[in-house]
Amino acid sequence: MRSRFTFLFRQKLKLQIITTSLTGGLVAGYIFSKYKPIVHAETDISVKVGERISTLPTYSMTEVAKHTTAEKGYWLAYKDGVYDITSYVENHPGGKMVLRSAGNALEACWKIFTMHDMDHVYEILEEYRIGNLPPGIK
Repeated sequence: MRSRFTFLFRQKLKLQIITTSLTGGLVAGYIFSKYKPIVHAETDISVKVGERISTLPTYSMTEVAKHTTAEKGYWLAYKDGVYDITSYVENHPGGKMVLRSAGNALEACWKIFTMHDMDHVYEILEEYRIGNLPPGIK
């Protein structure tokens, strides 16, 4: 009788451990996917910042201009590139100053704030690349 009880107890314990592990794995996977930034363009030294990337979608400046809130996301443009910086706002060294450029092109802002003219800044920007502007729009 005792061995039957021990066997059933161990089976139930194994089932609980497996269920808990699977649930924990699913929760961890969900959290990781929820908070992992979506990167459509891998930083590639062969691509200069803002250059057209043929594999990415094209967005108009009208579409970029619609993304100026946390709900819709913060988008901006630089040269031929479109960037979704929503997840970067909290990490920006200048705080929410970056939101002044949301929905617009960065060039005018970066003429004033020249400290952005650095390779590592361009690399960070390219991490948030989601698309291109139509040809001829800058």
